Amino acid sequence: MKERWENKWTAFRQWMRDKYQLIVRNKAFEEKLSLELSRWHVLVAAALTAILLIALTTLLIAFTPLREYIPGYGSAGTSRKLFTLRMQIDSLTNRMEAYEDYVRNIRSVIDGDFSADSNAFSQEGRPKGKTSANAFAFSKEDSALMAIQWQQQPEKTLSVKRGRQTERHLLFQPVSGTVSVPFSSENHGITISTTGNRPIHAVENGIIIHADNNTILIQHPDNRISVYRQLQHTIVRKGESVRSGQIVAYTRNDIPETVFEYWVDGKAVDPDNQIGFK
Repeated sequence: MKERWENKWTAFRQWMRDKYQLIVRNKAFEEKLSLELSRWHVLVAAALTAILLIALTTLLIAFTPLREYIPGYGSAGTSRKLFTLRMQIDSLTNRMEAYEDYVRNIRSVIDGDFSADSNAFSQEGRPKGKTSANAFAFSKEDSALMAIQWQQQPEKTLSVKRGRQTERHLLFQPVSGTVSVPFSSENHGITISTTGNRPIHAVENGIIIHADNNTILIQHPDNRISVYRQLQHTIVRKGESVRSGQIVAYTRNDIPETVFEYWVDGKAVDPDNQIGFK
C-alpha cells in the first residue's frame, strides 16, 4: 500500500515537472519567443502574481482617498467630526423640544387660556415660604421715602404704589398717559390714552419672548410677563434682553390708545396696583 502511494506521488511530481515549450511566432511563422515551462513553473508564477496584485491593491486603498469609500474605515479626523455632529444633533433636539414648550406657553399667554396650567406658570418644585416677591419689605425709611413726590421726566415717570405685600415690584411706567379703560377680568389689562408716536418702555428687566408689528411680550423674573398691544412698530426682536425703561416700541398714530397687561404666575393682575399712572 505504501509503495502504491509512493508510486502515485512520484508520478505526480514527474507530471508537474514535465517540460513544455511555449513558442511565440509571427504571421510568417518566424519564431519570436521560446520558453521552456512546466506545470510547476506556471503554478508558482500564478501564485506570485496573485500575491503581488493583492499587495498593490491593499497599498492603493490604504494610502489613497479610496479608503473613505470602505464602510467603517476612515480617518481619525472624520471620526471626530462625526462625534461632534452627533453631539450637535442631540443638542438641537433638546432645544427644539424646549422651544415647542416655549411656544405653547406663549400662545397660552396671547390667547389668555391657562386652563392647561402650562409649565411656564407651574408652581411645582418652587420653594415655599420667603421668595423674591415677598422678601421686598418696606421699612419705616422706605415708607417715608414713598411719601415724597417723585420728580421725573414725563417720558420716564417712575412711581411706586403699595399693593399686597406679596406683589411689590418697582416698575417703570410703560408709556406716558392716563388710564381710559381700567382693569377687569374680561380684558385682562388696562387701556392707556396717549398720543401717536410716543415711546413705549419695558417696565423691568426681561427677555423678549414675542414681538411683531402689533404686540410685544416680555418675560420677567418670578413668572411675571408684561404684554404691550396696539403698537405702531417695534424696535426689538424675540430673544433679546431688555433693561427696565428701555424703549421697545412706539404708539400708533391712528389709534391714540395702548393696551398694557401684567401677568403674575399665569394670572392677569391690575397694573395700576403696580404703577401709578398719571
